[in-house]
Amino acid sequence: MSSKQIVLQSAIKHVLLIIVLFALQPSIADGLTRMSQDRNALGLVLIVSSLLIAGAVAGFLSFRYVSGRQSHAERTPSWHLIVGHVTTAGLLFVIGTLMIVATSGLNALHASATGGQPYFGWLAAILYLSLVFYDIYDLGRGIQTS
Repeated sequence: MSSKQIVLQSAIKHVLLIIVLFALQPSIADGLTRMSQDRNALGLVLIVSSLLIAGAVAGFLSFRYVSGRQSHAERTPSWHLIVGHVTTAGLLFVIGTLMIVATSGLNALHASATGGQPYFGWLAAILYLSLVFYDIYDLGRGIQTS
């Protein structure tokens, strides 16, 4: 498989993930806004989602696209790449969903307390895009070593 095909697969993976996360965002935000009446429950949701984000990010950063090639004659099986895409897509989906939960919960708490709109979403978007760029970087590094 050529490097262009591998990069295209990765780009498709990231575009699909972002579309799915944008589709989920309104329903998650609505649910957490309704939950904002019970501040204790919402606080617990925020704590748990933050811990899960930390664990998922650690798992994501631990993953490596590594070439299994020992020589030019041997090629890494394509199913290794598929497993890599599924692994990173799953972790990014969990991270993105939990970031939506955390930012929506923080926005609901902040809006109910002060009436203003905070900018937690920007921080989450920057972190998520950084993870996407890291995934692309790591994939490129894996392609170069193969």
